Amino acid sequence: MGSLSSLSDTDLLTRMRALVLVERAASAEVVEHLIEIDRRRLFLDQACSSLYAYCIERLGYSENGAIKRMRVARLAERVPCVLEELRMPMPLGTGSVLGSSDHTSVLGSLSIRRSVGPVCGVGPFRSGSRNSLLLDSRMCPKRS
Repeated sequence: MGSLSSLSDTDLLTRMRALVLVERAASAEVVEHLIEIDRRRLFLDQACSSLYAYCIERLGYSENGAIKRMRVARLAERVPCVLEELRMPMPLGTGSVLGSSDHTSVLGSLSIRRSVGPVCGVGPFRSGSRNSLLLDSRMCPKRS
């Protein structure tokens, strides 16, 4: 941590922004892997009854973290542009549809309305609202 204290304010902020973009790209990769693990049902080979259980028991996510990643993975499977949204920088002041500052929550309500809304017929809704969680399998059409 000592090396960070020697950075200028500008350099520190620039590096932080770059790290956030790397983190988002890694999150999108995690989601892509979860999609494939779910599709192949590989969690069963790991003695887990579901993708949710696999995320908790084998990957060490909290219950909240597991459910968020699982929901984003299932939404991304149905609506491919979701992965692109995960990788994009989030505009300042954009609320989180998934409800926390967790990096899987980068799908802000503005992004959802712009990208998923036209596909799913989703209108604007408050950050963290119960309706936002309906985006997974009930509102979005499955890809062919």
